[in-house]
Amino acid sequence: MRKHYKLKNGLIVPLLCLTILAISACKAQRIIKDAVSEPLQMKRILILPFKNMSALRGENVSIRCTLCGNVFTTGEVDEGADEILTEHLTSFLSNITDLQFIPPSRAQGALSSLLLRGKEELPELDLLVEIGRNLDADAVLQGRVYRFKERKGAKYSVESPASVAFDIDLISVAEKRLIWNGNFDETQRSLSENLLKLRTFFKRKGQWITAESLAVSGLEKVLLTFPKPK
Repeated sequence: MRKHYKLKNGLIVPLLCLTILAISACKAQRIIKDAVSEPLQMKRILILPFKNMSALRGENVSIRCTLCGNVFTTGEVDEGADEILTEHLTSFLSNITDLQFIPPSRAQGALSSLLLRGKEELPELDLLVEIGRNLDADAVLQGRVYRFKERKGAKYSVESPASVAFDIDLISVAEKRLIWNGNFDETQRSLSENLLKLRTFFKRKGQWITAESLAVSGLEKVLLTFPKPK
């Protein structure tokens, strides 16, 4: 349905996502809980493309993040959703900070180099840190999308609403640890179903919004807590 998701800049690196997941899935990870926003003592951040977890693990599967401990249940993810999340994330961060961002396209070469050096057995955290080091990054930003379902219907009448779920990790290369996590999980509901969302209802003009608009709203909310550089 979302044919216009295809991005002209080609930000998605599907092989990178598949490889990172495949070579780290069987490795036990130390789950880092309660990661909080901290002032950043870094300048260069590598942004990895969002991973489509439904494509990698299947739908209706509960997945626990090995780095932050968050649990999500996968669902329908529209084609190109991972690309559009990556593009919006990069754009938002470029506008709100003076940090230098390394694009996702640079990561594939670094990963290939690590595999040639026999690093395929590294746990996920160590692998991400190594990719960051290879590109002289101070931190690595990794996102995962679990659900990105388009609404069925129009602005004022729907059969089913848009639904989006994702999370984002920021990993310090020098300290080899998670220093920030942001997550979003929402299925749009009518005002009668959730009176606590009155402000959001009016902000959206009482309309049933698209999955992309819901995702953008989620990113804006999540990035309010993104750590600021010192």
